[in-house]
Amino acid sequence: METAILRLMSDILLAVECGDFAALVLLHLSTAFDTVDHVILLRRLQTSFGTDGFALDWFQSCLVGRTNDLTPHLYADDTEVYSSCSPCDADSFRTRVSQCTCAVVEWMQSNRLQLNCNKTDFAWLTTNRSLRRLPTTGPTIGSVTVVPSQTLCELGVYIDADLTMRTHVQRIASRGFTVLRRLCSIRHYFPTSMFRSLVSAFVLNRLDYCNSLLVDLPAVLLQRHQAVQNSVARLIYRLRRSEHITDALLSLHWLRVQERIEYKVAVLTYKALNGLALPYLSTAFTRV
Repeated sequence: METAILRLMSDILLAVECGDFAALVLLHLSTAFDTVDHVILLRRLQTSFGTDGFALDWFQSCLVGRTNDLTPHLYADDTEVYSSCSPCDADSFRTRVSQCTCAVVEWMQSNRLQLNCNKTDFAWLTTNRSLRRLPTTGPTIGSVTVVPSQTLCELGVYIDADLTMRTHVQRIASRGFTVLRRLCSIRHYFPTSMFRSLVSAFVLNRLDYCNSLLVDLPAVLLQRHQAVQNSVARLIYRLRRSEHITDALLSLHWLRVQERIEYKVAVLTYKALNGLALPYLSTAFTRV
């Protein structure tokens, strides 16, 4: 999931760096797992993905004669459409985005999937200097013209129209401190080793999620995430705010926030260059 968003942001940033405008449409399905047609799903598995024999029988045994009482916590109900254009072609480009989006909607309808128009989001993306040059309207989907948003949320990542990632950093830091306040009230019930695992699961995982998108952000912005990590370490060892945090981080074997970002990017790069990453990420790299 992180690699998919990373490739999306990579394509958008490359276009914006060349002086283009980028557009991103987020389409959301209504109760996708409840409305999907099982016969169509089985046919797609066989014809599009080559699933046959015992594997197809297994899927059929799970789907035939059953109803979807519960909706799993998955992300298959999100579809994104994005591209870019030069500033002078923004109006015609908006028309092409509308046509492309409508084609996707028609495909959904032909496969008995229902688009949730109320959750359809759109944003023009560019640098802060070029925001004033952006069109004020978005694409038309059916009979509805979508109003451009200043911030989109895709798979838990907040994308600002000016691509600063400021909203994402602020939201993650705010949630981290909220969870910390709740954990603080139960700290005395847990030994240090168990509480360390607890805060790693509920706080640090939030900081690490898609943190490769934060590479090269200003240090002053990342200080909010560093403040969360420092507070976690102080809570684990019951340190006062005035006490230095370096020894606590070393004892926990934790990299600082900036170092965690660099480590994530290094790991993803290694995987991409050595055939261990998904193709859409590997093709973004060119050996020199």
